[in-house]
Amino acid sequence: MLPVLLVHGAWHNGAGYSSLIASLSQRGINAQTVELSSAAKSDESIGDMYTDAEIVSAAVDSLGGECFVLAHSYGGLPVTHVWLERKMFAG
Repeated sequence: MLPVLLVHGAWHNGAGYSSLIASLSQRGINAQTVELSSAAKSDESIGDMYTDAEIVSAAVDSLGGECFVLAHSYGGLPVTHVWLERKMFAG
């Protein structure tokens, strides 16, 4: 089975997926999350949607280039950007 990438929304972070990641892991599914720069706690480190897309793209690469992606709310914006840039259409 393909690995799973979980992308949080605005005002959240990847820690919210810890229970889901543990549950998927118990079922033999490799799952990981990302920390989007736009959700940073410091104004000095806040990124934008394009920076978040780079983070998502790097995570997809770290999972071998193919994975299931689950995005919540705002997380769908950088995911969609990566999806369109990579032409990641299921056939």
